[in-house]
Amino acid sequence: MSAHVLLRIEGGRIAERVEAGTAADLARLAQGEGCVAWYDRRLEPWLRDPATWPELLRHSLEVLHLGCVQRTDLAVTSLGRVDFDSPFLLPGPGDRRYPTWLVAPAGGVAPAPLVRALGLEPRLGLAAALLDLGRQAQREGLFLYSEPALLSGPVPEEIRFELDRRELGTLIARGYGRQWLGFWALAGVLFDRSFSPGAVLAGWRAPARPAVDRESLARLHPAVERTAAGEMDAVIPTLGRPGPLRDLLEDLAAQTVPPRRVIVVEQRPPGAEPAALDAAWPFELVVRTVEWTGACRARNLALREVRSPWVLLLDDDVRLPADSLALLLATAQAYGVGAVTAAVHLAHQEAEAAPGALPRAWATFGAGATLVDAAALREAGPFDERLEGGYGEDAEIGIRLRRAGCSVLHAPAVRVLHLKAPAGGFRHAFRFPWHGEPVQPRPSPIFLYARNKHATPVMQQGFRLFYALNRLRSVPAFARPGELFRVLRGWERSAHWAERLDGGTA
Repeated sequence: MSAHVLLRIEGGRIAERVEAGTAADLARLAQGEGCVAWYDRRLEPWLRDPATWPELLRHSLEVLHLGCVQRTDLAVTSLGRVDFDSPFLLPGPGDRRYPTWLVAPAGGVAPAPLVRALGLEPRLGLAAALLDLGRQAQREGLFLYSEPALLSGPVPEEIRFELDRRELGTLIARGYGRQWLGFWALAGVLFDRSFSPGAVLAGWRAPARPAVDRESLARLHPAVERTAAGEMDAVIPTLGRPGPLRDLLEDLAAQTVPPRRVIVVEQRPPGAEPAALDAAWPFELVVRTVEWTGACRARNLALREVRSPWVLLLDDDVRLPADSLALLLATAQAYGVGAVTAAVHLAHQEAEAAPGALPRAWATFGAGATLVDAAALREAGPFDERLEGGYGEDAEIGIRLRRAGCSVLHAPAVRVLHLKAPAGGFRHAFRFPWHGEPVQPRPSPIFLYARNKHATPVMQQGFRLFYALNRLRSVPAFARPGELFRVLRGWERSAHWAERLDGGTA
Protein backbone atom coordinates (compact mmCIF):
# COMPACT_ATOMS: atom_id res chain seq x y z
CA MET A 1 0.00 0.00 0.00
CA SER A 2 1.47 3.34 -1.03
CA ALA A 3 1.72 6.29 1.36
CA HIS A 4 -0.08 9.55 0.63
CA VAL A 5 0.96 13.10 1.41
CA LEU A 6 -1.82 15.47 2.44
CA LEU A 7 -1.54 19.25 2.28
CA ARG A 8 -3.42 22.35 3.31
CA ILE A 9 -2.55 25.21 0.97
CA GLU A 10 -3.19 28.89 1.68
CA GLY A 11 -2.06 31.91 -0.31
CA GLY A 12 0.21 29.93 -2.61
CA ARG A 13 2.12 28.23 0.23
CA ILE A 14 1.84 24.93 2.07
CA ALA A 15 0.38 25.75 5.48
CA GLU A 16 0.31 22.17 6.78
CA ARG A 17 1.68 18.83 5.59
CA VAL A 18 0.78 15.30 6.75
CA GLU A 19 2.89 12.30 5.77
CA ALA A 20 1.24 8.89 5.34
CA GLY A 21 -2.12 10.65 5.62
CA THR A 22 -5.51 9.01 6.07
CA ALA A 23 -9.06 10.03 5.27
CA ALA A 24 -9.40 11.25 8.87
CA ASP A 25 -6.35 13.49 8.38
CA LEU A 26 -7.79 14.94 5.17
CA ALA A 27 -11.12 15.63 6.89
CA ARG A 28 -9.25 17.49 9.64
CA LEU A 29 -7.24 19.57 7.15
CA ALA A 30 -10.49 20.56 5.43
CA GLN A 31 -11.61 22.31 8.62
CA GLY A 32 -9.11 25.05 7.82
CA GLU A 33 -9.12 27.66 5.05
CA GLY A 34 -7.72 27.60 1.54
CA CYS A 35 -7.48 24.28 -0.29
CA VAL A 36 -6.64 20.71 0.59
CA ALA A 37 -4.49 18.54 -1.66
CA TRP A 38 -3.29 14.96 -1.71
CA TYR A 39 -0.88 12.86 -3.74
CA ASP A 40 0.67 9.42 -3.90
CA ARG A 41 4.34 9.56 -2.86
CA ARG A 42 5.25 7.36 -5.84
CA LEU A 43 4.20 10.17 -8.21
CA GLU A 44 6.26 12.90 -6.56
CA PRO A 45 8.93 13.09 -9.33
CA TRP A 46 6.26 13.84 -11.97
CA LEU A 47 4.13 16.37 -10.08
CA ARG A 48 3.86 20.06 -10.71
CA ASP A 49 4.56 21.96 -7.46
CA PRO A 50 1.41 21.17 -5.39
CA ALA A 51 1.52 24.65 -3.83
CA THR A 52 0.48 25.96 -7.27
CA TRP A 53 -2.38 23.51 -7.80
CA PRO A 54 -5.08 25.90 -6.45
CA GLU A 55 -4.18 28.30 -9.30
CA LEU A 56 -5.77 25.77 -11.71
CA LEU A 57 -9.17 26.03 -10.01
CA ARG A 58 -11.46 28.34 -11.99
CA HIS A 59 -13.99 28.65 -9.17
CA SER A 60 -14.70 27.24 -5.71
CA LEU A 61 -16.96 24.39 -6.86
CA GLU A 62 -14.22 22.55 -8.75
CA VAL A 63 -12.26 19.49 -7.70
CA LEU A 64 -9.23 18.59 -9.81
CA HIS A 65 -7.60 15.16 -9.73
CA LEU A 66 -5.66 12.61 -11.79
CA GLY A 67 -8.50 10.18 -12.40
CA CYS A 68 -7.93 9.59 -16.12
CA VAL A 69 -4.15 9.60 -15.77
CA GLN A 70 -4.29 6.87 -13.11
CA ARG A 71 -7.24 5.09 -14.83
CA THR A 72 -9.50 5.20 -11.78
CA ASP A 73 -12.23 3.64 -13.94
CA LEU A 74 -10.28 0.35 -13.89
CA ALA A 75 -10.45 0.27 -10.09
CA VAL A 76 -14.25 0.50 -10.08
CA THR A 77 -15.10 -1.45 -13.23
CA SER A 78 -17.97 -3.43 -11.72
CA LEU A 79 -19.63 -0.18 -10.63
CA GLY A 80 -20.75 0.10 -14.27
CA ARG A 81 -23.26 -2.69 -13.64
CA VAL A 82 -25.11 -0.35 -11.29
CA ASP A 83 -24.44 3.03 -12.94
CA PHE A 84 -24.79 1.74 -16.51
CA ASP A 85 -26.02 5.05 -17.98
CA SER A 86 -23.33 7.33 -16.58
CA PRO A 87 -20.90 9.05 -18.98
CA PHE A 88 -18.60 9.63 -16.01
CA LEU A 89 -17.60 5.96 -15.69
CA LEU A 90 -16.26 5.77 -19.23
CA PRO A 91 -12.49 5.85 -19.74
CA GLY A 92 -11.50 9.42 -20.46
CA PRO A 93 -8.53 11.13 -22.11
CA GLY A 94 -5.41 11.66 -20.05
CA ASP A 95 -4.13 14.63 -22.06
CA ARG A 96 -6.85 17.20 -21.28
CA ARG A 97 -9.31 18.30 -18.62
CA TYR A 98 -12.15 15.79 -18.54
CA PRO A 99 -15.31 15.77 -16.39
CA THR A 100 -15.46 12.71 -14.13
CA TRP A 101 -16.26 12.16 -10.46
CA LEU A 102 -13.83 9.23 -10.20
CA VAL A 103 -11.50 11.14 -7.88
CA ALA A 104 -8.07 9.50 -7.83
CA PRO A 105 -5.83 9.09 -4.77
CA ALA A 106 -2.91 9.66 -7.18
CA GLY A 107 -3.30 13.37 -6.66
CA GLY A 108 -5.83 16.16 -6.47
CA VAL A 109 -6.89 19.48 -5.01
CA ALA A 110 -10.20 20.85 -3.70
CA PRO A 111 -11.36 23.97 -1.86
CA ALA A 112 -11.56 23.21 1.86
CA PRO A 113 -15.08 24.73 2.23
CA LEU A 114 -16.36 22.40 -0.51
CA VAL A 115 -14.97 19.31 1.25
CA ARG A 116 -16.50 20.46 4.54
CA ALA A 117 -19.90 21.05 2.98
CA LEU A 118 -19.97 17.61 1.35
CA GLY A 119 -18.48 15.69 4.25
CA LEU A 120 -15.55 13.26 3.98
CA GLU A 121 -16.03 9.86 5.66
CA PRO A 122 -13.00 9.48 8.00
CA ARG A 123 -13.59 5.75 8.63
CA LEU A 124 -12.92 4.74 5.01
CA GLY A 125 -9.58 4.20 3.37
CA LEU A 126 -8.35 7.33 1.61
CA ALA A 127 -9.05 6.04 -1.92
CA ALA A 128 -12.60 4.92 -1.01
CA ALA A 129 -13.25 8.17 0.89
CA LEU A 130 -12.23 10.28 -2.11
CA LEU A 131 -14.45 8.25 -4.46
CA ASP A 132 -17.31 8.54 -1.98
CA LEU A 133 -16.75 12.31 -1.88
CA GLY A 134 -16.66 12.44 -5.68
CA ARG A 135 -19.92 10.52 -6.05
CA GLN A 136 -21.67 12.85 -3.61
CA ALA A 137 -20.24 15.91 -5.39
CA GLN A 138 -21.55 14.60 -8.71
CA ARG A 139 -25.03 14.11 -7.22
CA GLU A 140 -24.93 17.71 -6.03
CA GLY A 141 -24.00 18.95 -9.51
CA LEU A 142 -20.48 20.07 -8.66
CA PHE A 143 -17.58 20.23 -11.09
CA LEU A 144 -15.02 17.44 -10.90
CA TYR A 145 -12.31 17.08 -13.51
CA SER A 146 -9.38 14.88 -14.29
CA GLU A 147 -6.65 17.50 -14.83
CA PRO A 148 -3.28 16.46 -16.32
CA ALA A 149 -1.93 19.97 -15.63
CA LEU A 150 -1.36 18.78 -12.04
CA LEU A 151 1.63 16.92 -13.50
CA SER A 152 4.94 18.14 -14.85
CA GLY A 153 5.47 15.07 -17.03
CA PRO A 154 4.05 11.64 -18.02
CA VAL A 155 3.52 9.16 -15.21
CA PRO A 156 4.65 5.51 -15.59
CA GLU A 157 1.66 3.37 -16.51
CA GLU A 158 2.38 0.75 -13.87
CA ILE A 159 1.46 3.14 -11.03
CA ARG A 160 -2.13 2.09 -10.35
CA PHE A 161 -4.35 1.46 -7.35
CA GLU A 162 -7.16 -0.96 -6.57
CA LEU A 163 -10.26 -1.01 -4.39
CA ASP A 164 -11.22 -4.27 -2.72
CA ARG A 165 -14.78 -5.55 -3.13
CA ARG A 166 -15.74 -4.52 0.41
CA GLU A 167 -14.89 -0.92 -0.42
CA LEU A 168 -16.88 -1.18 -3.65
CA GLY A 169 -19.87 -2.53 -1.71
CA THR A 170 -19.62 0.42 0.67
CA LEU A 171 -19.37 2.87 -2.24
CA ILE A 172 -22.48 1.41 -3.89
CA ALA A 173 -24.53 1.52 -0.71
CA ARG A 174 -23.55 5.11 0.13
CA GLY A 175 -23.60 6.43 -3.43
CA TYR A 176 -26.60 4.61 -4.92
CA GLY A 177 -28.53 3.02 -2.07
CA ARG A 178 -28.53 -0.40 -0.43
CA GLN A 179 -31.21 -1.61 -2.83
CA TRP A 180 -28.53 -1.86 -5.54
CA LEU A 181 -26.32 -4.25 -3.57
CA GLY A 182 -28.42 -7.29 -4.48
CA PHE A 183 -28.45 -6.31 -8.15
CA TRP A 184 -24.67 -5.84 -8.12
CA ALA A 185 -24.17 -9.20 -6.42
CA LEU A 186 -26.51 -10.97 -8.86
CA ALA A 187 -24.63 -9.47 -11.81
CA GLY A 188 -21.37 -10.74 -10.32
CA VAL A 189 -22.79 -14.26 -10.12
CA LEU A 190 -24.19 -14.22 -13.66
CA PHE A 191 -21.29 -12.57 -15.47
CA ASP A 192 -18.22 -13.30 -13.30
CA ARG A 193 -19.33 -16.55 -11.67
CA SER A 194 -18.33 -15.05 -8.35
CA PHE A 195 -20.11 -14.01 -5.18
CA SER A 196 -18.72 -11.91 -2.36
CA PRO A 197 -21.04 -11.97 0.68
CA GLY A 198 -18.47 -9.94 2.61
CA ALA A 199 -18.77 -7.08 0.10
CA VAL A 200 -22.57 -7.11 0.31
CA LEU A 201 -22.43 -7.19 4.10
CA ALA A 202 -19.91 -4.34 4.19
CA GLY A 203 -22.20 -2.29 1.97
CA TRP A 204 -25.27 -3.13 4.05
CA ARG A 205 -23.48 -2.08 7.24
CA ALA A 206 -21.99 1.08 5.75
CA PRO A 207 -23.01 4.23 7.61
CA ALA A 208 -25.40 6.53 5.79
CA ARG A 209 -23.99 9.73 4.35
CA PRO A 210 -24.49 12.84 6.47
CA ALA A 211 -26.64 15.65 5.10
CA VAL A 212 -24.90 17.96 2.66
CA ASP A 213 -24.59 21.60 3.69
CA ARG A 214 -26.25 23.03 0.59
CA GLU A 215 -26.34 26.57 1.95
CA SER A 216 -22.54 26.56 2.15
CA LEU A 217 -22.29 25.11 -1.35
CA ALA A 218 -24.62 27.80 -2.70
CA ARG A 219 -22.26 30.48 -1.37
CA LEU A 220 -19.39 28.96 -3.38
CA HIS A 221 -21.06 29.49 -6.77
CA PRO A 222 -19.35 32.10 -8.96
CA ALA A 223 -21.19 35.28 -9.87
CA VAL A 224 -22.82 35.25 -13.30
CA GLU A 225 -22.40 38.66 -14.91
CA ARG A 226 -24.93 39.19 -17.70
CA THR A 227 -22.59 41.64 -19.41
CA ALA A 228 -20.54 38.77 -20.89
CA ALA A 229 -19.49 39.31 -24.50
CA GLY A 230 -19.19 36.75 -27.26
CA GLU A 231 -20.49 35.88 -30.71
CA MET A 232 -22.71 32.92 -31.51
CA ASP A 233 -24.46 31.34 -34.47
CA ALA A 234 -27.86 29.68 -34.03
CA VAL A 235 -28.71 26.38 -35.76
CA ILE A 236 -32.38 25.51 -36.38
CA PRO A 237 -33.59 22.44 -38.30
CA THR A 238 -37.26 22.76 -39.28
CA LEU A 239 -40.00 20.94 -41.17
CA GLY A 240 -43.47 22.35 -41.85
CA ARG A 241 -43.72 24.77 -38.93
CA PRO A 242 -43.60 28.25 -40.47
CA GLY A 243 -45.54 29.88 -37.59
CA PRO A 244 -43.44 28.59 -34.67
CA LEU A 245 -40.27 29.12 -36.70
CA ARG A 246 -41.06 32.78 -37.35
CA ASP A 247 -41.93 33.28 -33.67
CA LEU A 248 -38.55 31.81 -32.74
CA LEU A 249 -36.73 34.13 -35.14
CA GLU A 250 -38.54 37.08 -33.61
CA ASP A 251 -37.46 35.89 -30.15
CA LEU A 252 -33.86 35.74 -31.38
CA ALA A 253 -34.16 39.23 -32.82
CA ALA A 254 -35.37 40.54 -29.45
CA GLN A 255 -32.46 39.09 -27.46
CA THR A 256 -30.31 41.46 -25.44
CA VAL A 257 -27.36 39.55 -26.95
CA PRO A 258 -28.64 38.46 -30.39
CA PRO A 259 -26.85 35.81 -32.47
CA ARG A 260 -24.50 36.88 -35.22
CA ARG A 261 -25.96 34.41 -37.73
CA VAL A 262 -29.02 32.15 -37.74
CA ILE A 263 -28.78 29.06 -39.93
CA VAL A 264 -32.12 27.45 -40.79
CA VAL A 265 -32.26 24.11 -42.59
CA GLU A 266 -35.77 23.81 -44.00
CA GLN A 267 -36.71 20.23 -44.86
CA ARG A 268 -39.34 20.73 -47.52
CA PRO A 269 -40.97 17.89 -49.47
CA PRO A 270 -41.40 18.61 -53.22
CA GLY A 271 -44.34 20.93 -53.86
CA ALA A 272 -44.57 22.27 -50.29
CA GLU A 273 -44.74 26.02 -49.71
CA PRO A 274 -41.55 27.62 -48.32
CA ALA A 275 -41.58 29.37 -44.97
CA ALA A 276 -41.97 33.16 -45.34
CA LEU A 277 -38.86 34.44 -43.56
CA ASP A 278 -38.24 37.72 -45.38
CA ALA A 279 -37.71 40.52 -42.86
CA ALA A 280 -35.08 42.96 -41.61
CA TRP A 281 -33.46 40.74 -38.99
CA PRO A 282 -30.66 42.05 -36.72
CA PHE A 283 -28.61 38.98 -37.66
CA GLU A 284 -27.54 37.32 -40.88
CA LEU A 285 -30.18 34.74 -41.81
CA VAL A 286 -28.92 31.75 -43.78
CA VAL A 287 -31.60 29.41 -45.14
CA ARG A 288 -30.75 26.05 -46.65
CA THR A 289 -33.65 24.19 -48.27
CA VAL A 290 -33.44 20.40 -48.73
CA GLU A 291 -35.87 17.79 -50.03
CA TRP A 292 -34.89 15.07 -47.56
CA THR A 293 -35.70 14.75 -43.84
CA GLY A 294 -33.65 13.97 -40.76
CA ALA A 295 -32.72 15.94 -37.66
CA CYS A 296 -29.12 14.72 -37.49
CA ARG A 297 -28.48 15.32 -41.17
CA ALA A 298 -30.07 18.78 -41.03
CA ARG A 299 -28.00 19.84 -38.02
CA ASN A 300 -24.81 18.57 -39.64
CA LEU A 301 -25.55 20.61 -42.76
CA ALA A 302 -26.15 23.72 -40.64
CA LEU A 303 -23.03 23.20 -38.54
CA ARG A 304 -20.89 23.43 -41.67
CA GLU A 305 -22.11 27.03 -41.98
CA VAL A 306 -21.07 28.07 -38.44
CA ARG A 307 -18.53 30.91 -38.22
CA SER A 308 -18.73 32.08 -34.59
CA PRO A 309 -16.93 30.66 -31.52
CA TRP A 310 -20.25 29.61 -29.95
CA VAL A 311 -23.12 27.57 -31.43
CA LEU A 312 -26.71 27.75 -30.21
CA LEU A 313 -28.59 24.51 -30.94
CA LEU A 314 -32.36 25.04 -31.07
CA ASP A 315 -35.55 23.15 -31.82
CA ASP A 316 -37.91 25.02 -34.17
CA ASP A 317 -40.79 25.29 -31.67
CA VAL A 318 -39.24 26.85 -28.57
CA ARG A 319 -39.81 30.35 -27.16
CA LEU A 320 -36.96 32.32 -25.64
CA PRO A 321 -37.19 35.11 -23.06
CA ALA A 322 -35.20 38.17 -24.13
CA ASP A 323 -32.26 37.53 -21.78
CA SER A 324 -31.84 33.82 -22.57
CA LEU A 325 -28.79 34.03 -24.82
CA ALA A 326 -27.02 36.56 -22.60
CA LEU A 327 -27.55 34.34 -19.57
CA LEU A 328 -26.41 31.17 -21.34
CA LEU A 329 -23.22 32.89 -22.50
CA ALA A 330 -22.53 34.50 -19.12
CA THR A 331 -23.07 31.17 -17.34
CA ALA A 332 -20.66 29.34 -19.65
CA GLN A 333 -17.98 31.95 -19.04
CA ALA A 334 -18.50 32.18 -15.28
CA TYR A 335 -18.24 28.41 -14.77
CA GLY A 336 -15.62 27.79 -17.45
CA VAL A 337 -17.62 25.15 -19.31
CA GLY A 338 -18.09 24.40 -23.00
CA ALA A 339 -21.84 23.72 -23.03
CA VAL A 340 -24.84 25.13 -21.17
CA THR A 341 -28.32 23.66 -21.59
CA ALA A 342 -31.40 25.72 -20.76
CA ALA A 343 -34.29 24.35 -18.70
CA VAL A 344 -36.71 23.35 -21.45
CA HIS A 345 -40.24 23.00 -20.12
CA LEU A 346 -43.76 22.45 -21.43
CA ALA A 347 -46.58 24.94 -20.88
CA HIS A 348 -48.12 23.02 -17.96
CA GLN A 349 -44.73 22.95 -16.20
CA GLU A 350 -44.33 26.73 -16.12
CA ALA A 351 -45.40 26.89 -12.46
CA GLU A 352 -42.30 24.87 -11.59
CA ALA A 353 -40.00 27.66 -12.75
CA ALA A 354 -37.12 28.35 -10.38
CA PRO A 355 -35.48 31.61 -11.50
CA GLY A 356 -33.08 31.56 -8.55
CA ALA A 357 -31.98 27.95 -9.08
CA LEU A 358 -28.23 27.52 -9.45
CA PRO A 359 -26.43 25.95 -12.43
CA ARG A 360 -25.15 22.41 -12.01
CA ALA A 361 -22.96 19.96 -13.90
CA TRP A 362 -25.16 17.62 -15.93
CA ALA A 363 -24.81 13.96 -16.91
CA THR A 364 -26.69 14.28 -20.20
CA PHE A 365 -27.01 16.68 -23.12
CA GLY A 366 -29.94 18.12 -25.05
CA ALA A 367 -29.97 19.83 -28.44
CA GLY A 368 -33.27 21.69 -28.00
CA ALA A 369 -31.81 24.85 -26.42
CA THR A 370 -28.09 24.54 -25.73
CA LEU A 371 -25.09 26.82 -26.16
CA VAL A 372 -21.94 24.89 -27.18
CA ASP A 373 -18.33 25.80 -27.80
CA ALA A 374 -17.92 25.53 -31.57
CA ALA A 375 -14.34 24.23 -31.42
CA ALA A 376 -15.35 21.41 -29.06
CA LEU A 377 -18.27 20.56 -31.32
CA ARG A 378 -15.97 20.35 -34.33
CA GLU A 379 -13.59 18.08 -32.44
CA ALA A 380 -16.44 15.86 -31.22
CA GLY A 381 -17.59 15.35 -34.80
CA PRO A 382 -21.04 15.50 -36.43
CA PHE A 383 -24.31 14.12 -35.12
CA ASP A 384 -24.44 10.37 -35.81
CA GLU A 385 -26.86 10.02 -38.72
CA ARG A 386 -27.33 6.32 -37.97
CA LEU A 387 -29.45 7.47 -35.02
CA GLU A 388 -31.86 9.24 -37.36
CA GLY A 389 -35.48 8.72 -36.39
CA GLY A 390 -34.67 6.89 -33.17
CA TYR A 391 -33.95 9.75 -30.77
CA GLY A 392 -30.96 9.88 -28.42
CA GLU A 393 -28.64 11.55 -30.92
CA ASP A 394 -28.07 14.51 -28.59
CA ALA A 395 -27.13 12.33 -25.60
CA GLU A 396 -24.69 10.42 -27.82
CA ILE A 397 -22.93 13.53 -29.07
CA GLY A 398 -22.82 14.74 -25.46
CA ILE A 399 -20.49 11.84 -24.64
CA ARG A 400 -18.18 12.79 -27.50
CA LEU A 401 -18.25 16.44 -26.40
CA ARG A 402 -17.05 15.45 -22.93
CA ARG A 403 -14.22 13.45 -24.46
CA ALA A 404 -13.28 16.61 -26.33
CA GLY A 405 -12.89 18.30 -22.93
CA CYS A 406 -16.29 19.98 -22.92
CA SER A 407 -18.14 19.92 -19.61
CA VAL A 408 -21.94 20.21 -19.83
CA LEU A 409 -23.87 22.42 -17.42
CA HIS A 410 -27.63 22.68 -16.85
CA ALA A 411 -28.93 26.18 -16.15
CA PRO A 412 -32.39 25.93 -14.53
CA ALA A 413 -32.75 29.72 -14.37
CA VAL A 414 -32.82 29.94 -18.19
CA ARG A 415 -36.43 28.90 -18.81
CA VAL A 416 -37.27 27.96 -22.41
CA LEU A 417 -40.83 27.06 -23.37
CA HIS A 418 -41.19 24.04 -25.66
CA LEU A 419 -44.46 24.31 -27.56
CA LYS A 420 -44.51 20.67 -28.72
CA ALA A 421 -46.34 21.83 -31.86
CA PRO A 422 -48.83 19.12 -32.88
CA ALA A 423 -47.78 19.06 -36.54
CA GLY A 424 -44.57 19.31 -38.49
CA GLY A 425 -41.23 19.53 -36.80
CA PHE A 426 -37.78 18.54 -37.90
CA ARG A 427 -38.37 14.82 -37.40
CA HIS A 428 -40.05 12.51 -39.86
CA ALA A 429 -41.71 9.13 -39.50
CA PHE A 430 -39.04 6.63 -40.48
CA ARG A 431 -39.72 3.08 -41.61
CA PHE A 432 -36.91 0.86 -40.43
CA PRO A 433 -35.91 -2.39 -42.14
CA TRP A 434 -36.88 -4.49 -39.12
CA HIS A 435 -40.52 -3.37 -39.08
CA GLY A 436 -41.70 -6.42 -40.97
CA GLU A 437 -39.80 -9.01 -38.95
CA PRO A 438 -41.88 -11.73 -37.25
CA VAL A 439 -39.84 -11.27 -34.05
CA GLN A 440 -39.65 -7.54 -33.33
CA PRO A 441 -36.33 -6.36 -31.87
CA ARG A 442 -36.61 -5.04 -28.33
CA PRO A 443 -35.23 -2.71 -27.13
CA SER A 444 -34.93 -0.51 -30.21
CA PRO A 445 -31.84 -1.39 -32.29
CA ILE A 446 -31.05 2.31 -32.58
CA PHE A 447 -31.11 2.65 -28.80
CA LEU A 448 -28.93 -0.45 -28.40
CA TYR A 449 -26.53 0.76 -31.08
CA ALA A 450 -26.09 4.08 -29.27
CA ARG A 451 -25.41 2.28 -25.98
CA ASN A 452 -22.96 -0.18 -27.49
CA LYS A 453 -21.09 2.65 -29.18
CA HIS A 454 -19.74 4.01 -25.89
CA ALA A 455 -20.69 1.83 -22.91
CA THR A 456 -18.09 -0.54 -21.49
CA PRO A 457 -18.84 -4.29 -21.63
CA VAL A 458 -19.62 -4.25 -17.91
CA MET A 459 -22.08 -1.36 -18.34
CA GLN A 460 -23.74 -3.28 -21.18
CA GLN A 461 -24.10 -6.28 -18.86
CA GLY A 462 -25.70 -4.14 -16.18
CA PHE A 463 -28.23 -2.61 -18.56
CA ARG A 464 -29.14 -5.96 -20.08
CA LEU A 465 -29.83 -7.46 -16.65
CA PHE A 466 -31.80 -4.39 -15.56
CA TYR A 467 -33.86 -4.47 -18.76
CA ALA A 468 -34.62 -8.20 -18.40
CA LEU A 469 -35.62 -7.91 -14.74
CA ASN A 470 -37.93 -5.00 -15.50
CA ARG A 471 -39.62 -6.96 -18.27
CA LEU A 472 -40.07 -9.98 -16.01
CA ARG A 473 -41.41 -7.84 -13.18
CA SER A 474 -44.10 -6.48 -15.50
CA VAL A 475 -45.88 -9.84 -15.86
CA PRO A 476 -47.37 -12.29 -13.31
CA ALA A 477 -45.07 -14.98 -11.92
CA PHE A 478 -46.69 -17.78 -13.95
CA ALA A 479 -46.00 -15.91 -17.21
CA ARG A 480 -42.33 -15.19 -16.52
CA PRO A 481 -40.79 -18.25 -18.26
CA GLY A 482 -42.56 -17.29 -21.50
CA GLU A 483 -41.65 -13.64 -21.04
CA LEU A 484 -37.99 -14.55 -20.49
CA PHE A 485 -38.05 -16.42 -23.80
CA ARG A 486 -39.50 -13.35 -25.54
CA VAL A 487 -36.93 -11.08 -23.89
CA LEU A 488 -34.06 -13.24 -25.12
CA ARG A 489 -35.43 -13.48 -28.69
CA GLY A 490 -36.18 -9.76 -28.89
CA TRP A 491 -32.74 -8.87 -27.53
CA GLU A 492 -31.04 -11.19 -30.03
CA ARG A 493 -32.81 -9.49 -32.94
CA SER A 494 -32.05 -6.03 -31.54
CA ALA A 495 -28.36 -6.93 -31.16
CA HIS A 496 -28.33 -8.22 -34.75
CA TRP A 497 -29.72 -4.96 -36.16
CA ALA A 498 -27.57 -2.80 -33.87
CA GLU A 499 -24.51 -4.58 -35.25
CA ARG A 500 -25.70 -3.92 -38.79
CA LEU A 501 -26.20 -0.24 -37.92
CA ASP A 502 -22.67 -0.14 -36.56
CA GLY A 503 -21.40 -1.59 -39.81
CA GLY A 504 -23.53 0.80 -41.86
CA THR A 505 -25.52 -1.98 -43.55
CA ALA A 506 -28.98 -1.44 -42.02
